[in-house]
Amino acid sequence: MTTRQELKQHAAAFFKKHRSVLCPAFPKEKIAFNSKGLSHVFYKGAGKVSARSVQESEVRVNLLPHALKILKRMPLPQE
Repeated sequence: MTTRQELKQHAAAFFKKHRSVLCPAFPKEKIAFNSKGLSHVFYKGAGKVSARSVQESEVRVNLLPHALKILKRMPLPQE
C-alpha cells in the first residue's frame, strides 16, 4: 500500500507535467490541471471539507492518466 505523502508526490508530479490539455470538445480553451483539481483528488467537497481515504485517493491518482487520454479524445461535451 502507498502512503498519503507518496500519493501526493505522484499526483503533484503528474499535474506539474500536464499543466493543461487541449480537448476537442472545447476547442477554444485548454483544460487545466491545477491546484483545485489536485485538492479534489485528496479531499471531498469544496474547501477541503473532509479528507478522502488513502485507498480512495490511490484509485483517483491511478486513474489520472486515463482521464488525460479521455480528455484528449473527447469529441463532444457531455454531462
